[in-house]
Amino acid sequence: MIRLVLRLSVTAIVFAIIFWHIDFRSVLMRLQDLQAGPPVLVVFVLATQFLVMTWRWKRIVDSLSPIPAPYGDLWRALGASDLYGQLLPSTLGSDLIRAAMLARRTGFAPATYSVLVDRITGLAILLALMVALLPLLAWRIDTKIALALSLLGLGGGAGLLIFLFLPTRLPSRWLPPTVAPLSTLAMHTRKALFTAVLAPAVVGGGLFIHVASIALVFLFGRAVGIPLTFLDCLLLVPPALLLAALPVSLAGWGIREGAMASLFALVGIAPADGVTVSILYGLTAPAIGLAYGLFAVFDSRGTSNKAPRFTSEAFLNEGKLPSADEERGVEVGNDAPRPSKPA
Repeated sequence: MIRLVLRLSVTAIVFAIIFWHIDFRSVLMRLQDLQAGPPVLVVFVLATQFLVMTWRWKRIVDSLSPIPAPYGDLWRALGASDLYGQLLPSTLGSDLIRAAMLARRTGFAPATYSVLVDRITGLAILLALMVALLPLLAWRIDTKIALALSLLGLGGGAGLLIFLFLPTRLPSRWLPPTVAPLSTLAMHTRKALFTAVLAPAVVGGGLFIHVASIALVFLFGRAVGIPLTFLDCLLLVPPALLLAALPVSLAGWGIREGAMASLFALVGIAPADGVTVSILYGLTAPAIGLAYGLFAVFDSRGTSNKAPRFTSEAFLNEGKLPSADEERGVEVGNDAPRPSKPA
């Protein structure tokens, strides 16, 4: 609870600083100019991105779990993470929800590793995209700022490489129990990124997801009349998304707005316009979450032959998950044969 209050405070403070330096009325005026055409494309891009995210995650889950995960369970977990994750820190909160929901079907270890591999490989691809575009970035913006962003990208890439090539077995007697499994996680991540079986889906799907996010920012800018070019979005959105992934605010709110306002100002976009685009982009996650919530409310199918659905009570129940017998519908404690009654 204390952490939630702290992150809520950080989010509120960052937004207060942002709106202290910009005119909030400018944001409202931009939002009033929202056109109908680009949002139609936004819905198409969002739907396609969501399907690719589900397919990519399924490939990772199926490589780690002996129990195949149905697409329905995965997109429900993604939708719930977008809904409930708005109250949790950055991407970590939504990942926790995904792992909790999937663990009910596959078990705790495969679910946790699949979510971590999905997240780490996504960040790796985003870092690689950012580093590959550094020459264009240095040409487009001020050299000193480009150098700072280059150090951010290269530093993150170096840390990722160190993690990827951890030895297969770490000396567990020298490390706490929570750190020792890092070698297993690194092995699964290498498999996802560099093997012929998984790499096309993981790398190709991850690249598509990031380009779709960049396209969403571009489309939102066009929808409210902001003169953004796709090249500027391609160069500046990845660093903003990396900064927003830091677990210091609720779902990245505030950090993302400040990053986009500052970065887009480097190419002549007003800070208020950068905040406007960032707010519109940030609303896509709760929009998907609300769509999931509406579907869950009106879904009239029985749940007896499906994995248990996510509820806030189950999520807060100290991480307790149903046993294998409970998942098969066997009443735990009553499965022993009962003595027959005497005639």
